[in-house]
Amino acid sequence: MLPFFYTVKNLQREPGRTVQIILGAFAVVLLVMLSLSFDSSMNRMLGSTGNPNNVILLSTGSTESLQRSSIPGEATTVAAATPGVVKGDRPRVSTEVHCMTPVIFPGGQKGRAYIRGIGPEAFTVHDTVRLTDGRLPKPGEILVGELTYHALGVDKADVALGKTITLGGAKFRISGHFAAPNTRYESEIWGDRSDILALTKRENPSCVIATTEGKGAKALQNMAFRRSDLELAAVSETKYYEDLAKFFGPIVTITWLSALLVAIGALFGGFNTLYAAFGSRTRELAALQAMGFTRMNIFCSLLIEALLSCMLGTLLACVLCVFVFSDATISLSAGTLTLHFDAATLIYGMLTGVGLGLIGAALPAWSCLRVPLPTALRSI
Repeated sequence: MLPFFYTVKNLQREPGRTVQIILGAFAVVLLVMLSLSFDSSMNRMLGSTGNPNNVILLSTGSTESLQRSSIPGEATTVAAATPGVVKGDRPRVSTEVHCMTPVIFPGGQKGRAYIRGIGPEAFTVHDTVRLTDGRLPKPGEILVGELTYHALGVDKADVALGKTITLGGAKFRISGHFAAPNTRYESEIWGDRSDILALTKRENPSCVIATTEGKGAKALQNMAFRRSDLELAAVSETKYYEDLAKFFGPIVTITWLSALLVAIGALFGGFNTLYAAFGSRTRELAALQAMGFTRMNIFCSLLIEALLSCMLGTLLACVLCVFVFSDATISLSAGTLTLHFDAATLIYGMLTGVGLGLIGAALPAWSCLRVPLPTALRSI
């Protein structure tokens, strides 16, 4: 094999081309890692939001949107009496109102927030949610999720404890904050159910969410089927959020298509760059063959040279993801995503860099080495 210092020294011969390869690999690996993190964060957020033991009772014509759903008030009593619903001290049944409403802050900032009208029993059903400070909301008060400020594009100080904000024309005081890591709950505002009903000018709630055990889920489905007068549909909470994730599937697809297009562009750019770089050294490579190095020796040296450049770009992309984009948040209507870069994402990023180096250098290197030795030695 050729000495390793010879391979490293070749990187310094044409700094412009080397930087071009490094930046190309950097852009591709960065996009691949961001796409992976976005995809996994979306699935993790919506997958963690649903509880497999919870069943949502909503109107039959609105199984894809809790905001459009409206169910009769007696659905709560019927659900609580259904066998298989966890009782405890009191039935774990949460009657809720869901809506999107305009939000106005004292500083004049405006946005639209996802509002959930609840009662105290909501915390027994949504057991991943915990109060971080303050207290449960009374009439005229609201709870704010830890990431709501980001979803609304305001400073964290604007949703501090005791602040007053306007929802749909009515003023509400922030009585507390709640956390539910990696769920869409953290992007929501929770208020007293009666207040939200009045705010939205509704008479009926949006849904009833019940925690079940044993065959409770099946019992709720049978009840919804039998009580046709209530016009209810029973949907597993996990299935509801899985279907919601499918709704945002095109966004993930566009992200991957963008990464693929950039990768193809960088690959062809790398072909041109390496063809020019290796082609200008045809006589040098022929001389190495005349000295006794085999074509495979030289071919491996050229691959290592390209790999070093690509891995430098890959390393830069990994460092940027871990130290800059890690824990970055992206706001969507489904909630606020928090990007995470685990070991699997880093490994896939490194494999992408290795693949770019090998595929991008193989054809140009072999094209230069397949020239007959006498012809290559006479080349200028």
